[in-house]
Amino acid sequence: MNQYQILSSDPYICHHLVETNLFSKSSLFSCLQKYTSVTLKPAFGKGDITIHAVKDHFQIIAPHDDTMVRNKELLYQYLIQNKLKQKYYIIQPSSSCQTFGKSPHHYYMTVHRNTPETKWNYLFKTKKNHHNDPISQKVLQQMNELVIQVATKLGKAFSKCNTIVIEIIVDSNDHIWISDSILHFPISKWSQYHTLSTNQSLAPYIPKTDLLTKETMKEFLKEFHQIIIKPCVGQHGKGIIEITRKDQRNYEIHFERRKFSNPSFEATYHYIKETYLSQKYYIIQQKLHLTSIQGCPIDIRVITQKNESSWEVTGKLVKVAARGYFITNAAQKLIPLAEALATHSISQAEIEQLESEIKHISLLAATQLEAGKPHIQIIGFDIGLTDRKKIWIIEGNYIPDISMFFQLKDKTIYWKIIKGA
Repeated sequence: MNQYQILSSDPYICHHLVETNLFSKSSLFSCLQKYTSVTLKPAFGKGDITIHAVKDHFQIIAPHDDTMVRNKELLYQYLIQNKLKQKYYIIQPSSSCQTFGKSPHHYYMTVHRNTPETKWNYLFKTKKNHHNDPISQKVLQQMNELVIQVATKLGKAFSKCNTIVIEIIVDSNDHIWISDSILHFPISKWSQYHTLSTNQSLAPYIPKTDLLTKETMKEFLKEFHQIIIKPCVGQHGKGIIEITRKDQRNYEIHFERRKFSNPSFEATYHYIKETYLSQKYYIIQQKLHLTSIQGCPIDIRVITQKNESSWEVTGKLVKVAARGYFITNAAQKLIPLAEALATHSISQAEIEQLESEIKHISLLAATQLEAGKPHIQIIGFDIGLTDRKKIWIIEGNYIPDISMFFQLKDKTIYWKIIKGA
């Protein structure tokens, strides 16, 4: 409600806000008098619950739950006893209710600034639903102007936030509605993606990325056939899923060592939505086909540390994924970078060139990320390398695990990092 209250104080923005109330018995009953469908949202995080009025009954749709109750009183009791896990929830008309017409456009719009001192820029429009009818240029321009105003307003209240996602609904009369605003602080992978990709020198090293929705999942699978989804906020590889489109009737989901197939895109998305997307915000990326050692993918961990006024690389090693895993967080082996590159029949000159390029982009990325997160002293980068010697920045970690360097036979790098920290 805090963000809603901030936005509702603006005389222009307030006319675009979807009606929002703090959940209570009276606000629930009042909304159901006005709307055929409402959504409950936790004050923090995800976990939406949608309620549809169906004749004399109410249908409750939540992750792993589809329940029908007879009246409002039973509905309220069911929600209190079974569904509402947080202290505070808000209630809004859902995007499918009659207020927005039969087929509204639904988007996530991302605005970003590199530092609290710079201006906000509209960067990304992510589709939440499929729509055949395009939006007019006039409405698009109004949307762009509106989200910049929203970000400017919220940015003053949340000075440490440099990326904001604004959920927009455009109804059948072309009125623009704001149904939510999601703050992405520097720890968010979505914020980090924009911080890095807005630097022209770093952009070629960043894999194609978007927010995960049904539409982006469909588009990415069509373009790449194999994709990765990751929680916006998370570490140690938790919640990272690989999805492969084998053909129209075979979609494979790979999580840790487990693999299973679904017969259609709809079934695959339903599983992802129920199991993961209903709990957290996710990004979607093209799958990077990393080089491997004995059939196991590898990536490179690079430690960068701030030394007085400049950044320096203090450690590099290669993580070899455990057999059956597609990510290296479950590493079976840790080896020096030069040793790993030597196993690929790469000449000494090529090794030196790759190491130089990895060092250059790591330092450039550290400087770029520092602008949005002042006072940071250490960043660990996961760097990908393909068989064609293409380098990718997978992500930066603000609290990198340096203990892995102690596992190397030569402890020199470990003690150098400790000294630098």
